[in-house]
Amino acid sequence: MKYLRYIFILCAVVLSSYAIGGSRRSSPSFLGADGKEELVYNVRWAFISVGEAGLGVERRDDAVWHVYSTAKSYSFFDNFYKVRDRIEALWDMGSGRS
Repeated sequence: MKYLRYIFILCAVVLSSYAIGGSRRSSPSFLGADGKEELVYNVRWAFISVGEAGLGVERRDDAVWHVYSTAKSYSFFDNFYKVRDRIEALWDMGSGRS
């Protein structure tokens, strides 16, 4: 258990140092020609499909990205627990801040 804690701390330090000092290109290779990438997931509870969730990033200009996350339950399941979430952030690549 003690070694697992040290490995976790080491991984956290290495990954955080990469994120802080990593390359800051304004047009990363994962964005398409239109400057937008979106992932859509099917949300399941056991074997029942109950909704959709999505993650996306869109390049506004050379220095600003629009990052967003969405979640929506299907209309049948709205009677039990309605979900309509959208979280958005603008990320300034020059300063590295949101």
